[in-house]
Parts: sequence; C-alpha cells; structure tokens
Amino acid sequence: MITKEALKRAALLAIKRGATYVADDVFSAFEKAIASENGAAAEGLTRTLESLKVSRERELPACPDTGWPLFFLKIGNEAVLEGGIMTLEELIKDAVRECTNAGILRKTMKHPLTGFDPGDNVGENIPSFTYRFVPGNAVEITYAAKGGGSEVFGGTRHRMIAFSDGTSGIKQFIIDAFAASARAGAVCPPGILGVGLFFQSVAKLLLLSSGHLGRRHRRHSQHRRKPCKGSGVP
Repeated sequence: MITKEALKRAALLAIKRGATYVADDVFSAFEKAIASENGAAAEGLTRTLESLKVSRERELPACPDTGWPLFFLKIGNEAVLEGGIMTLEELIKDAVRECTNAGILRKTMKHPLTGFDPGDNVGENIPSFTYRFVPGNAVEITYAAKGGGSEVFGGTRHRMIAFSDGTSGIKQFIIDAFAASARAGAVCPPGILGVGLFFQSVAKLLLLSSGHLGRRHRRHSQHRRKPCKGSGVP
C-alpha cells in the first residue's frame, strides 16, 4: 500500500521542483543564444540565466508567475492507495496550500467569474487533475504550472495548416504567432520559441535541444527560427 505520507511527500517534491528547477535543455538553449547575440540582448539573456541558476541552487521560484497548478497522474492498475484516489486529490491540494504559504507558489488563482481569491491556490478546478491508468502498482505524479500571463494572453497559439500551404505556411504561422505574442509585453522576454507539429493523431514535439522530428524536419525548424530571431521581437 502507498501511504498518505509518501503520496503527499511526492506531491510536495513535484511542486517544488516544478517551480524552482529549470531543466538542463533550457540552460543549454540560453547558453547558445548568449553566444550568438551581443549588446543588450546578450546582457539580458545572461542576467536571466544567472537568475535561473540562483533559483535552482536556492530552491526559489524561477518566475514570479508560478501559474495554474496542473497535475498529471499515472496510476497503476494494481496500485493500492491509502484512502483511495479522492484522498490523493485532497493530499495534493494540501501540498499546494503548503507550497503557497511557503512562498514556492504565488497566491494568484482566483475564481474566473466572481474574482474570489481563496488565498491558497485551491478552488473550483484548481488544481487541475488529469488521470491515466497504466499497468503496475505505482503512482507517478507530474506537476506543471500553466502560465497565467505569457501562455494565456499570447504565448500559446495553434492553427490548422492546410496541406496546400506546405512548409511555407507553417513558417509564416510561426513568424506571425511569435510577433503577436510579444504585443504589449504579453510574454516576458527573452522569448524561447518551442514548436510542436501534430500529424493526424500522433504528436511529435520538438524539444529545445533535441531533434525528435528527424533530420529533415529539424532542418525546417531551424529555418523557421531565423526570421523570428531577426524580427526585432525580444
């Protein structure tokens, strides 16, 4: 049996790591960008990278907007949880409250219509839970914070590209989306461009430092980033 103590400890660790720890591929992307820039752009990237390093070393929030808490749970078919799945949700909510009171998460979540502020990031559909049942007897807790500013107001965009538009249509959409996302400071510079291409029902995401789409698509992606880099958008 997986105890309540173990489940809550895992939830606390997931939240803390998600809010304070920036992955190595992001660090590598910053370092490559700094090497290719100069002047104010290089200085801004350098200061941001230094700030991220401090956040990771001191376990402090990497960004003041700690976002909407999302949890993705994989539960083994043979897993036995003390108190059951509903107790798991309550334990995670308690972990969110603790992290909020400790300053790991900012008190930003409010009711979308009334504006009521619970003060602890716990409310209707907050946090959000997504379940997947898998073979085995373990439970995996993944925490992700959806940005309330950059992602909601401009950073996350998608469009269905017609087959006839080809790669040029994909390229134009990326340029348009990147420029539009920077309007009135909708995203916090420096912007890191991530591109996800979805073919029918199979999604293959292009990560910052890998080429999951293969050599040909990776080459196209590199070509798409160049116009954005020279667009004047931070």
